[in-house]
Amino acid sequence: MEKRGSLIRQFREKENGPIHIARDLIGTVYDDLEKHQGLLGPGEVWDLPARFSADPEKVENLTFDDMLPLWVGGSARRELTAEVLEHYSRFLREIDHLRLLAPFLDAEIGGQYTRMITDLGTVIDVNLITRYLKHSEGDHIYILELGGGYGRLAEAFLGIFENQAKYVMLDAVPESLVYAYLYLSRNFPDRRIGFYYSGHDFDFVTYDCYIVPTWRFEELNRYTFDVAININSMQEMKQEQIDYYLSLFDRVTKLGGEIYVSNSRDYYQKEFRYPKRWRLLFKQNTPRSWTPHDPIEVFQKAERDYDRENLDIETQYLRELCAAYERDYQEKRKIIHEMQSWNRKLSEGNIAAQARIRELEKWRGAQAGTIYLMKAVVEFSRRQFKRMRHISIESMKK
Repeated sequence: MEKRGSLIRQFREKENGPIHIARDLIGTVYDDLEKHQGLLGPGEVWDLPARFSADPEKVENLTFDDMLPLWVGGSARRELTAEVLEHYSRFLREIDHLRLLAPFLDAEIGGQYTRMITDLGTVIDVNLITRYLKHSEGDHIYILELGGGYGRLAEAFLGIFENQAKYVMLDAVPESLVYAYLYLSRNFPDRRIGFYYSGHDFDFVTYDCYIVPTWRFEELNRYTFDVAININSMQEMKQEQIDYYLSLFDRVTKLGGEIYVSNSRDYYQKEFRYPKRWRLLFKQNTPRSWTPHDPIEVFQKAERDYDRENLDIETQYLRELCAAYERDYQEKRKIIHEMQSWNRKLSEGNIAAQARIRELEKWRGAQAGTIYLMKAVVEFSRRQFKRMRHISIESMKK
């Protein structure tokens, strides 16, 4: 794809004023959700009344700023520091073929634009997606994203590639659907943003971006896509939902098209049963990874079985994963030992020890947590061994 625009044009609520959301529109989406969601409703993590139980009235008046930590994570919404920028830059210098990092390095932190850590995650995503994309220059690129939140990645593609991008956002969270429509419409007044609940037809002749609930997509869709994307939402789903969406990606992605998946595996412990004809091109943790086992995976939809070839990349990733867990374990051991040392000093009457122990208290369960993660790696290794053994036996039969 030809880069035509800039990433650094991002709207932020505190710079442009709040988005005023119509509560009756949210209510319309919730009514449709309750009647037709079936398997495809939002996960428990999106139970907003439970999340805001301390302030029940807030649920009726959630602002963009209230929702932002849920869309991008608490730490990702922080403004950039020089230290974080350097951490991301070491990785991005190797993959930034679109030169999207340059404005972050050249512009003063906290200058004209409010840049958050999540914006560097966007730089990673756009570079890796376009790096592996099979696409003819000048043609439209058809993009499907599941769980796009407020439109972070859609905003990037619409802004950078302008009229080349044709984007569909699927989501199961009513607030995300409505805010994405309002946010993108406000940020791109010259682009055509379609929305199911505004009565707009799902038509790329008319619209550049279309926002639709998950439970309405298949009945409306008549397109195939160059790339299908999921970032940090399958990890929150039930297993049957993950299976459904991976199957959906396989059905609607063009042959030779790309599937881009980024989800943590440490705490959610879900199976990602990828079709065997998905050729694995890239699997690696990135600076955005918030746990040791949180890779970005890039696949290409192929005609034949690539299970055997994929194991080479999987095995290399497994080695790196075990090394990451070992580093994590050693770091937590240091913290545990320091806590034990300060506890001894406290028993000896060292008043200063109290403050340090409070700082380390949050790590009290770290050792048990790390052991749990190590068990997950062992189980992952066992499954990989079974796969390799099965493939070897099948090869011998042939």
